[in-house]
Amino acid sequence: MIPTQTFENYPEFANAGQKSQPNDAKYAAGFIPSDVLPAEWLNWFLNGATKGVTALNTGVKSVEQEINTVLESRSVTPDINAAGQLLDVLNKIKAEAINEAWPVGITYVQYPQQKSPQELFPKTTWEEISYEGAFFRASGGNAQAFIEKSGVLSKQEQSIQSHLHTIAHKHSRGTMEITGSLSGTKDIYNGASGAFTIDYDQKSRPRWEDDRENTYANCSFVASRSWTGYTSEPTNGNSGSTGGTETRPANYTVRVWKRTA
Repeated sequence: MIPTQTFENYPEFANAGQKSQPNDAKYAAGFIPSDVLPAEWLNWFLNGATKGVTALNTGVKSVEQEINTVLESRSVTPDINAAGQLLDVLNKIKAEAINEAWPVGITYVQYPQQKSPQELFPKTTWEEISYEGAFFRASGGNAQAFIEKSGVLSKQEQSIQSHLHTIAHKHSRGTMEITGSLSGTKDIYNGASGAFTIDYDQKSRPRWEDDRENTYANCSFVASRSWTGYTSEPTNGNSGSTGGTETRPANYTVRVWKRTA
């Protein structure tokens, strides 16, 4: 008698016997109670079944070996009676992978509407780094020197490049005319107006009409006596749209995190 077989040692049935596969009609109709099964058909069926057991056993053994390799990689001795060995090792591997990709001390930038690192990696600890709302720029060019870990954190001061503002100033001629007049006959001191004045010595004024030819007079021109125009200074108001204490482009706020454990 053949001993009871296990998956470890399962013989192949009818390895040397005659085997044939049922035809398509029998496959479609199946067996009926009055059928007498040809030995070749039965040999074919049992041979395939036993081969399948052998193939399954090979696959199970391969998986078992892979699991044992995983357990042994973390110094765990495979024990068929110990529950949860594989799960514990897989959790350790997951933690190691996180620690390798995101070690303690690494920083993480959280963008708007995205998850925080605590949500992504629940078994880790993070703290937010405060940069007081500062903007960041790449090193080089006019950027200040990069601050290494041992340096003192200080921001580059605000700066606005030297530039000019053009202010248009226009006005019409308005009442800016300078006017005046002189009146008289033989001499000019009889009358003056506007920007003109007659300057003379009171003692030199004639006492008789006939002596007017021997007197003299000076004519002065002072523009401010007649000019009635005005000047105005241009004004330059604030051009910012929101006020506030800073000049900034449109932006979103991000958070910077540092892993602590």
